[in-house]
Amino acid sequence: MSGQWSGWSIRDAPAVLARLHLLEVPLVHPVLVLDHVTHAYPALGPAVPEPALVRIIGWAADARIQALVVKVDGRLTRPDGRQYHITLSKRLEAADKESNDMLQKADYREIPSFLIDTTPFIRSI
Repeated sequence: MSGQWSGWSIRDAPAVLARLHLLEVPLVHPVLVLDHVTHAYPALGPAVPEPALVRIIGWAADARIQALVVKVDGRLTRPDGRQYHITLSKRLEAADKESNDMLQKADYREIPSFLIDTTPFIRSI
């Protein structure tokens, strides 16, 4: 459905940050994002996606943006073929969506995986 996008909001960003700190994952850029995992952009329909098991498995960064690589219900790939991820940090001038292109070009660093608490959503573009 045009005009909307769907995904899962991160419910406890401070807990995620604390776990990343314990795993020695640095914040590479000055602007913290850590907000959501995109499922479909635009949304595949008017319904909110089902609750899902979201597991952080690694991270990658370039000169502009940093992302966490995640599995959603065991899958790495979204319906549009892009990789499930969470934008973690960015430079002030970077757009969150730059994580998509960065992850297509960069290998990610694996970390011991862990589940995070999320809430499904559908939002207007």
